[in-house]
Amino acid sequence: MIDPPGKQGGSNDLVKHPPLRRGVLVAFVGPDGTGKSTTINEVREQLAQAGVAVSRITRHWRPGLFPALGRLGGKERAEVQSGGPPRRNPGRFQLLRLAYYSLDFIAGHYFKDNIDKKENRVVLYDRCALDMQVDPVRYGLGSNRGTGLLLRVVPRPDAIVLLYDSPERILARKAELSRTELERQFAVWIKLLAEGRADAVVRVNSRPAEIARRITSYVNGMAGEDGSAPPGPAARRQMLASMLQMLGGNSKWSEAKPTRQSAPARVQKTVFAVIPSLSAPRFLIPLGSRKTAAKSLTTYSAHKPLARALKWLLVNGLRIGLAQPLLRQRVVIREACAGLGLPPRTVSLEKHLAHALGRREIFLGVALGTPSPHQKPLVQVMDREGRALAYAKIGWNEDTIRIVENEAQALVKLSGSNFTNASVPRALIAERWNGYFLLLQSGPPGEGWTPSRDLSVHQLQFLGELNGINYVQAPLQESDWWRVVQERIKALDELGAAYDADLARWALEECAVRLGETKVPMGMKHGDFTPWNIVERKGELFIFDWEYAEDLAPFGADMFHFIVQDAVLVKKTAPRALWQEIVQPGEVHRLVSDHFFRAGIDAGLVSCFLALYCADVLTWYMRRSGSAKASGFEQLRLVWRQLLLRFVLDDAGENRPAMIHD
Repeated sequence: MIDPPGKQGGSNDLVKHPPLRRGVLVAFVGPDGTGKSTTINEVREQLAQAGVAVSRITRHWRPGLFPALGRLGGKERAEVQSGGPPRRNPGRFQLLRLAYYSLDFIAGHYFKDNIDKKENRVVLYDRCALDMQVDPVRYGLGSNRGTGLLLRVVPRPDAIVLLYDSPERILARKAELSRTELERQFAVWIKLLAEGRADAVVRVNSRPAEIARRITSYVNGMAGEDGSAPPGPAARRQMLASMLQMLGGNSKWSEAKPTRQSAPARVQKTVFAVIPSLSAPRFLIPLGSRKTAAKSLTTYSAHKPLARALKWLLVNGLRIGLAQPLLRQRVVIREACAGLGLPPRTVSLEKHLAHALGRREIFLGVALGTPSPHQKPLVQVMDREGRALAYAKIGWNEDTIRIVENEAQALVKLSGSNFTNASVPRALIAERWNGYFLLLQSGPPGEGWTPSRDLSVHQLQFLGELNGINYVQAPLQESDWWRVVQERIKALDELGAAYDADLARWALEECAVRLGETKVPMGMKHGDFTPWNIVERKGELFIFDWEYAEDLAPFGADMFHFIVQDAVLVKKTAPRALWQEIVQPGEVHRLVSDHFFRAGIDAGLVSCFLALYCADVLTWYMRRSGSAKASGFEQLRLVWRQLLLRFVLDDAGENRPAMIHD
């Protein structure tokens, strides 16, 4: 995703992760020779330099509350915990060993690890219980039989980080294991990663300090995964105050409760119900009439079953008048009429839009958007019957002004385009107004439109035609898109997001290898092509929300965005299942493959183009959001990371088509 015009270097550039506010348990895993001990020591030093408290002693495999079994039996050789060649002869009494280890993992977690975590320390482990499934003989086990049950009952580390390198490089450094054994262990680790049982993979392809920096950025990033949130109540109230100022000009507004009293003479009063509350506002519903109140929620495209049910109840409650008395959190805007001898005031949004549309009377319903760094109001302009006349999107601060301006430019570019089965809004007004940026645009023509749900051939036909705008073919590393994403990766690396930066860099390097000199098709993209930005009627589409439109992006980006956003935020699909849906036979893969075939691209390159999308969108969101996370950001970031890891570690690379046919 190429940043919209003016996006580079904006005020929302990534900020460094805040120090950890909670203790976390991090385990480092991987075959012998990947440098776990060296990396752990470097990570410990970097965390300490950053002011993060770290446990004094590195745990080796298990908490070590109980002594090694070898010592209990009077033998000199205990189970290997660190250093020296790994054990290669299994012991006896496998079930007894598993029971003993289970007790140590459970008791040690509560009596050792939890003490450190409660004091907000990072606990570092060299290997963990999961390692018994990969290399059971190391721990005196004849096989991994029974380890699955153990792993279900023992506490899991907060993060399991796999150190990864090629067998050739490992053997050149430290030939403790055979090439065959290294390949076997990595294959098992990759399988566990695909199952979601490991969390991160870090390449061991640089100096220890750089490797540790990637891991440290990942650990520091965990600080916000359970505590960070989208913009808080203060930010949402600030946007609400700005919106109310727009609605009333410079007139006064106030909070109010339902009342039977009439407004004073010669003063115009407009009452809005605030949904769900003044502290977390999402909608302003006009209470002037039942029809406009019910129709004001048209802009809300509910997709989850519960959300659809609640919307249905609220809309019908407003239509028959039952909901209004229950909506007790309200704001009242009082605008003085002419002739009171008061100084002139800035014209209100309602009057400005009425004049622009040539109407004497309009009604406004406001959707304040999903909490995010780019949250902005969307105003539905209606007549007295609740019919939508137009929609106004308002940039109210520096960042939202930038993207609303980008949407206006995109709509102007698309104004001369004719799509087979789709249409887009027309920009009616795009102007600076009272310090804001106002984009007034048309809505879908006529009635009968319903929110889009699943990916369809109609949507893919539109995306194919959209991609044909500004269409070019260029070798990946020679494209403008590649340059922009590489600059973004460099910026993330310098600003503290080294793990995500290197993961994106790794994926792009692999894409470059697989594609070679093949020319990659690129063209215009919507930028946020999701079910909630599309309505449809008898196979016809109306696509809106062009804030993140770009002139040039790799083929398939919008399609993958639709699939991933819908799967993660609506259907709650796990990363493993999502990968399988896209790259393995099934309904979704069939649609994707057909889309590639119609564009003349070998379907074997689907995973490669998916990786291009993930690297692009991950780095873009990280650059945009920084520490201010959008709603759903953490779930999406997890999935983008996992999809990239599946791509770079996928053994299917042996059969790598690198051909785009005409």
